[in-house]
Amino acid sequence: MEDNRDTAYLNLFSLLQSWTLMEAFSPNGDGKNDVFWIKDLESDIVDYAEILIVNRYGSEIYYHRNYKEAQTDGSMAFTGAGLPEGSYFYQLTVYFTDGSVDKRGGIITLRRSRWGS
Repeated sequence: MEDNRDTAYLNLFSLLQSWTLMEAFSPNGDGKNDVFWIKDLESDIVDYAEILIVNRYGSEIYYHRNYKEAQTDGSMAFTGAGLPEGSYFYQLTVYFTDGSVDKRGGIITLRRSRWGS
C-alpha cells in the first residue's frame, strides 16, 4: 500500500515558496500599493493567518488574528495610518486546513511620498 501522508506537505511547501511578500508599500492615496497585502492567503488550503507588525523598538503597531479575512473585506488591512515613514517588522503565521502551520517574517518599508519624486 502506498503511503501518501507527505502529499499535502509537499503541496503546501510549493505554495509557500511561490508566495510574494511585499517589501514596501506607499499609503499615499495614489491607488497603488496603498495597503500591505499578502497574495495567496485567499487559497482554499489556508484556514486563517495571523499577522503581527512591530516598529523598530519592538512595540506592536498592528495585529490581526485572521488577516486572510481582513484582506478579503478590506476593512482591517494594514494601511500604516498614523505611522511615520520607515521600516517595520512583521511575522505572518499561516494555519492550513490540514493542521500544519508555517511562520514567515520580514521587513516592510512604509513610504508616503511618491516613489518617483
